[in-house]
Amino acid sequence: DDVDASLPFKCEDCPSRFSQLIILTRHKRCHLSDDDPNKKEFQCEFCGQYCFGYNLLKSHKQTHLDENDPQQAEIKRPFKCKECDKAFRNVHIYNEHMLMHTGAY
Repeated sequence: DDVDASLPFKCEDCPSRFSQLIILTRHKRCHLSDDDPNKKEFQCEFCGQYCFGYNLLKSHKQTHLDENDPQQAEIKRPFKCKECDKAFRNVHIYNEHMLMHTGAY
């Protein structure tokens, strides 16, 4: 198999090869069924970038939030500790943190 070193990323579904992983990722969408939600492009209202799948858009939008802005910080870290005012992005990490206050390790 004589592989072109300038095209290291190969599609698993067809013979196509690409120079960059992002190009392969975009190409893979052509193999999805039309009703697959990951085939649809979602556009970021902050910068106009397109993301493939709603979850990728949600993750991307986090990069635009300013933690110094109190309103935006609430969006980025919605789980707030009432004991010490720390805030968390993830409910599971918040719950672990709360165990520290209750002593229920």
